Amino acid sequence: MTTTTKMTTMATSTTAVVLGLASALSADVTIANYSSGSQYSYYVEHMPDFDQVREGLAKDTNDDPGGMYCVPTSCVDLLAYMASHGEPGIGPDFADWEAEEDYEAVTDFIDFVATGMLTSGHHGTTMVGAYLFMLPYVYFGTSGRFTVECEMWSPWNVVTLREMAQSAIWDESIQAVCYGRYEHVGWTASGKRVIKRAGGHCMAFTGAERSGSYRHIWAMDPDDSSNASAQSNFGVEDWDVEWMSDLKVAPTVGLSIFATTQGMNRIMRGSSDFRLIDGRLAIRPTGCTSWGPFAGDQTGIFTRSWSIERGRIDLSSASAAPFIPWKVFKAPSGAVVAIELKTDGPAAAWFEIKEGDSSQMKSALALSQFDFKDATYSVERSLLLLGKDGNLYGLSDFDTPDADTLREDAIEPRVLMQGLQGFDLMAHNTTSGETAFLDRSERKMLVVGRYFEETRTVNIPANVPLGGANDEGLLDFKVGPDGTAFFKLPGANELWMVKDQPNARGELLGTLYAQELRGYDLDDNANILINDNGIVRCFSLTPEGLVETGAEASAFAGQQVEYGLVLDRSSSNYDPRQHDTEGWRQNLENESCLDECEENTPDIDGNGIVNGADLTLLLGDWGQENSPADLDDDGFVTGADLALLLGAFNS
Repeated sequence: MTTTTKMTTMATSTTAVVLGLASALSADVTIANYSSGSQYSYYVEHMPDFDQVREGLAKDTNDDPGGMYCVPTSCVDLLAYMASHGEPGIGPDFADWEAEEDYEAVTDFIDFVATGMLTSGHHGTTMVGAYLFMLPYVYFGTSGRFTVECEMWSPWNVVTLREMAQSAIWDESIQAVCYGRYEHVGWTASGKRVIKRAGGHCMAFTGAERSGSYRHIWAMDPDDSSNASAQSNFGVEDWDVEWMSDLKVAPTVGLSIFATTQGMNRIMRGSSDFRLIDGRLAIRPTGCTSWGPFAGDQTGIFTRSWSIERGRIDLSSASAAPFIPWKVFKAPSGAVVAIELKTDGPAAAWFEIKEGDSSQMKSALALSQFDFKDATYSVERSLLLLGKDGNLYGLSDFDTPDADTLREDAIEPRVLMQGLQGFDLMAHNTTSGETAFLDRSERKMLVVGRYFEETRTVNIPANVPLGGANDEGLLDFKVGPDGTAFFKLPGANELWMVKDQPNARGELLGTLYAQELRGYDLDDNANILINDNGIVRCFSLTPEGLVETGAEASAFAGQQVEYGLVLDRSSSNYDPRQHDTEGWRQNLENESCLDECEENTPDIDGNGIVNGADLTLLLGDWGQENSPADLDDDGFVTGADLALLLGAFNS
């Protein structure tokens, strides 16, 4: 059953709020504990709770202004939270946002955000529309101090309450949670439930709890008021959450043969259909990771990120790795991943696991079954492995690892591509979705599109040093969003840049020289950040050539680091093949009076079939008012409702 509570969470006095601005973050997070994937709790206060239904916004099909504006309104909640926590230029002008005199200003700001997201009055906002607006707005509005992560359901990825708690606790993120409204389609011969998406809803996430099988979520629902002329009191709502397993997302039972079997978190809200968490948009401080030399028994891996509380870049985590890192990179969630190097090549993947204020590289995944040459993460939130057998493998559910998920016996690899014999290195760009494979002996690069259908070959100029084909992964190889390839040999102080040109021709764009080039990476704006003798420098490719742009282009320029350099980047696993279908385009549904006004159905418990359990619920509410068993909506549970239920029995 739904358990909904309304609590006032923000002071109505402007003075009361301003007093907390200097160091509000730590005070706002009242609970932050992650013991395991089945034991965690998190709660944040002072999140705004703007209403989406307000005069001045586009009307929906029910003639409600802003009735389909839950995505931009929830995102404005996040931006307003940032505005009151050290980033005043990114949200609506700071004020007593619940007061009548500030109502119009907030409405104008929601309209501004909705316009940027291409929100439709009738069809709402797509998640990719929200992401494509929020990414540059947040990145440039904070001078690169924050990154944006958009995670959506896909056949290879599910969005879970556990991930949201991890992101909030470990990465100090603020998030919007989206759930889809899924309809029951039918059953497969093996007993799997087939469902399809038919719209959804978005809210500002404020809390999560799990203890064993008990799960709960708290959020600021933008559609909790139908008064279009005044802001309602800010307040949080909460619901139980259940885990539904053996699901197949497909438009028909017949097409479900191509669908993967998955589990999803169900928000116990409403009495029909399934509200399943299938999207989240997170704003978190950007991280910059480097590492020290192997000190006989361990390597120090250090991450510096923007501190909201102190208004500066601080050392946010330091991990001890009991091995020599061969490659270090960031998962889409921001987690640090390192590949262990042994004498016979790359051997194991190690993941950063955070516990309280400490962080350790542990829970090694041997990956011995793949005998791989290289590894990276893809836009699909999968770990990619280039096997020595010429296959490219994809491993799902490794984007937010913890000790519970890193079990080698649970690995189910997918072969994504074959015929890659001879290629010994790869790089993936999460903006374009392209993967590049490098054959150093033939001096050629194969660039493959996101769906492995489009390929093109780039010949690398003879004067670009690539190292020997037997140098297991020692070349630092990356690819930019426009296809530009970057090459750095170990010990070399030059970074070579090759532009992908027609007719398989690779054009040397230039060479970046440093006093001691220890590492490099690309940020969200395709700036090139290098580790030059322990100091971060920032460069940009312009029509006039390579220009050092410094702190004006990156908050990390001038920072002191150790060896190597890896940056957090914004990411989205939006897939037009999945998310441009009608059920996702009709996003998001008007949730006005959802719990009170939604049409009741004979499937009272919402499990997809009308049976004895529903009959028991109806008889238990006999004669009651405002019951989900009031099927004819006459105000009471009577014999007429019983007749409707019996007429639909077993359907």
